[in-house]
Amino acid sequence: MYRKILVAFDGSKQSEKALRESCALAKACKARVAAIFVAEQLPLPRARDVGIEMVEAELSRMGALELRKASAIAGKAGVKLEQVYAAGSPAEEILRHAEKGGFDLVAVGVRGIGGVKRLLLGSVSGDVVHRAHCAVLVVK
Repeated sequence: MYRKILVAFDGSKQSEKALRESCALAKACKARVAAIFVAEQLPLPRARDVGIEMVEAELSRMGALELRKASAIAGKAGVKLEQVYAAGSPAEEILRHAEKGGFDLVAVGVRGIGGVKRLLLGSVSGDVVHRAHCAVLVVK
């Protein structure tokens, strides 16, 4: 069924649920699993104000912590997890890595935003669903 599963992981409860579902699916399908943490980059003027090097270092540290957390969750489920760190737009990086890596399923957690906020901001899960080259599992 699935050979490679990419899970978007940001440490939220929804992403943890997506990871757990992906691990269960991976065990059933004997698939490989990778978790991707995407650090959103600050707009350039704001990044200059706070010091770009400091921001990048902190985002990298946070990403490493979240990916270790993802590996621990997967390990408890009996699944070995590949870790991927990226910086940029979350949806763009998830989609780029999924296609480049030949993943046949992308799993994302759904955020509980609604109404006007969703209309104005959109959602990472919605963007991934609409633009992915492969199947997408959205976990609520």
